[in-house]
Amino acid sequence: MQQQLQKQERRGVQVLESILVIPFLAITLAAMVQLGATMSVQEAVEAAADEGAREAAKAAATATNPTQIVDAATEAVNEVLSVHGLALTANSGVRIILAEDAAASPVGDAGDASVTQIQTFPAPGQGELRVIILVKFDPTAAPNPDPIPNLLQSFGVDLANKQFEVSAIAKKE
Repeated sequence: MQQQLQKQERRGVQVLESILVIPFLAITLAAMVQLGATMSVQEAVEAAADEGAREAAKAAATATNPTQIVDAATEAVNEVLSVHGLALTANSGVRIILAEDAAASPVGDAGDASVTQIQTFPAPGQGELRVIILVKFDPTAAPNPDPIPNLLQSFGVDLANKQFEVSAIAKKE
């Protein structure tokens, strides 16, 4: 009789432990998914900046105007970012800025002009090109929502209107 009572009490404790632990595990799983997706997109943006800078530096050798350099960088960046559903278009939340040879103002830019640069990067040196990629996150964006899920929004970790700013430099060829 006493053993049966102890088993029933233990079952009650197991249910209580499960009720306390399952939400913690669910939040941890959501955080891992969100962090993994964020890191994946950040790596893609860094790779796109590197590729864009490399292609812009190649194009600078033969370009007759800055638009050709911006177009070369834009094409390379779009190719890398398309894997994650991002693109350099108007209202996409993605923008590229090119700076050249310690220029006080950018040589050119493309993409979503509403995304503004927050961080300042040093001017490129003589014979160098800097590509800056800005990616602003808006999980409610239509028609293409962000590739990063905003799973922790109800827990105070909201990615809406946050942005990545990545820069890469390449020497002109």
